[in-house]
Amino acid sequence: MARAQRLQTGYNLTKKRIAIGGGLDTAQGGDNTCWTAIDQYGIIEQVSMKTLDTNKIVGITIDFMRKHSMRPE
Repeated sequence: MARAQRLQTGYNLTKKRIAIGGGLDTAQGGDNTCWTAIDQYGIIEQVSMKTLDTNKIVGITIDFMRKHSMRPE
């Protein structure tokens, strides 16, 4: 814990973190689908779940992107 506190010194993590990028692994092999939002400090949020109905991946992805103000490129 002390090491984590030392590493945090110099980072202002009290402000809302804004995603500068993200990724999606659709897990076509049957594993969990995974969404990740990142900023300059690292991972903001990572969501992993089974998506038995792959048609739902698009909607979940759009919601995740909106939550983190990400734009498609």
